[in-house]
Amino acid sequence: MRSVKTLLIAGGLAALIAPACERNEGSMDRMSPKGVDERAPKSMGDNEVEEREKAAARAREEMNQQREDVAEERRELSEQKGELGQATAEFTKRRDEFAAKARAKLDALEGRIAAIRADVQAHGAELKKDAKQEMDELVMKLEEQRGRARSAFDAAASGTEERWNELEQNTGEALDDLEETASSAVGKLKDAGVKVRAELDARID
Repeated sequence: MRSVKTLLIAGGLAALIAPACERNEGSMDRMSPKGVDERAPKSMGDNEVEEREKAAARAREEMNQQREDVAEERRELSEQKGELGQATAEFTKRRDEFAAKARAKLDALEGRIAAIRADVQAHGAELKKDAKQEMDELVMKLEEQRGRARSAFDAAASGTEERWNELEQNTGEALDDLEETASSAVGKLKDAGVKVRAELDARID
């Protein structure tokens, strides 16, 4: 009788132990080699680290993009400076060439005015009263026009590109007016019988 009871008790214990072992084995199967349950949710610390890594990656991408944008802006600025420098050089060359020609013409006209004044003074007594008065008025007009031409030339010689067309036109017109008055004065001297100086017959380009 005792052996039968013993068998019954042993069988009951085995029945109780078997399901528990199966549950333990199932839990062990879900454990990683390191003994961590792979299906277990990540802790708050793991999620925070992952988010920070993502944020850092985004920040690096944004920084790289900003660097590329800055580099592109610098390239464009450098190209613009190059184009501006070339345009400035071309304008400066054009202005200097005009100023050189205008200066040569102004110098020649000033020399002609001086010669006209000298002839008027030398032959004033030979001129009739009306002719002498007319020549004196022409000499005064020449002096006024010479002052305007000189001012226009000085402004053009140092002028800016924004006002260049205006300055160039003003200088050209002032020199043309001065040349026209000087030619008129020379003609009137000849009409009055004055043998003018040789330089008054020279052509002014």
